[in-house]
Order: sequence, then structure tokens, then C-alpha cells
Amino acid sequence: MSFSSYRISLVGNRDNPYHFAGTNQNGQLAEETWDHGLGRVLSSTSMAFSKYKTAQDKDSDIIVSLGGEISVYFTDSRIVMLCRKFDQGSIKWEIVSTNKDDKKKPKGKVLIGQVRYEWLHLVGFRRKASMLTFEGLSLTYQDGESFYNTYLVFPKGTDTEFLANAVVKSACKYRLAMKDAKSEDDLEFFRKYSETGRIEPKADTRELSSIILPHCYRAPFGEEFRPDE
Repeated sequence: MSFSSYRISLVGNRDNPYHFAGTNQNGQLAEETWDHGLGRVLSSTSMAFSKYKTAQDKDSDIIVSLGGEISVYFTDSRIVMLCRKFDQGSIKWEIVSTNKDDKKKPKGKVLIGQVRYEWLHLVGFRRKASMLTFEGLSLTYQDGESFYNTYLVFPKGTDTEFLANAVVKSACKYRLAMKDAKSEDDLEFFRKYSETGRIEPKADTRELSSIILPHCYRAPFGEEFRPDE
């Protein structure tokens, strides 16, 4: 099953909330119990959402490519990307839309996507090293067929290494609290990284420094194992 966690949605749409993030009537992220508040919110300057056949595949199918202000919410249970102003010409229509026949009128709609911590397969970062490089955060999840990557670019001065480490810590704390069975190796990993969260940085800052998280669920599964509220 192929699953994209992004969709173009009418403001106020909150249907199917585990699969898709929703908004309230003001166009803000609709909070869920496991978020424990909306957490840290940062602005990304551009975003690419891409599909890969394998985790090592360098050739991707870019589904969404956006420039402009994207609000990124870092909560206790997920990371949510929300864009209120976008050009639908930069979005392929395998993205779920609430109105596929109205492709050229994004007014009253948002582009919204999420990566739940139970889905998160890889977290990575790049630091700005030259005029041609940027502060980047990489988030990858897997469905039954492919790997999906969200790559976010942040303004100069954003500490993406700190952000990536914070995501790892939050994801590991969340997975420790989940109600599923885990191996001793997985438990050891989650305990360690829920405290340190540290991704070993590459010597070459142009390369992606990353870590793979064990015991992730293929999207959109895992809802029944969420922690107690």
C-alpha cells in the first residue's frame, strides 16, 4: 500500500486524524491529546517531499517542492508541516486533495503533512558550510512499498543539529511509552537515545549526518499501540 502523509485540505478539516494532520477553523494545527501542546514551532524557508524505492536510492520522485514560509511543529508525538500559501503547480496530484477538480484555487486550503514518531525511520541534518549549502533537517518514513523523505531548509543560524537530536530524543521517549512488544536491543537503543539523542556528525558538513531508528511502523499503522494519554 502506498501512503503519502501530506494532503491539500480545506481549513477546518479534521477527518481521519491519525493518518492526516488537521487544522482548526483559523487554519492553525488542530492539537491532539498525544501532542501535549503544540511544542516548538519554527519556520522553514523551503521543503521537498520525495519518494524513494529504497533507503539507499539516490534517485527520487519529488512529490512536493515548496518555497516560502512553512510552519513546522515539533510535538511530543509527531512533526507537522503546515503551509498556508502555496502554488499548486509545484505539487503532484498523488497528494490527497479535498477537491481534486479545483486544482488552481488554493484559497481556503492548506498543505499539511505529518511524520508520526512511530513511523519515523531516519532522522538527519546538514549544517550550512558555504554559500551553496543550507541548514537542513531530513525525516524519512516507510510505507509498504517505498520510503518517503521530507527535507526542510531553515534560515541561516538555525541549529539543525540540535533540532535533529531533539527529534531523536522525543521519538525515543514516545516509543518507549508505546504499548507494543520490543526486543531488549530496541529497548536499550530507545533508553540511550531518549537521554542523549545525539546523532554523530559527519566530518564533511556537506554530507547528511543521520541515524536510523529501530522498530518503526510502516505508515499509516501503529495507532493501536500509542501510549496512554
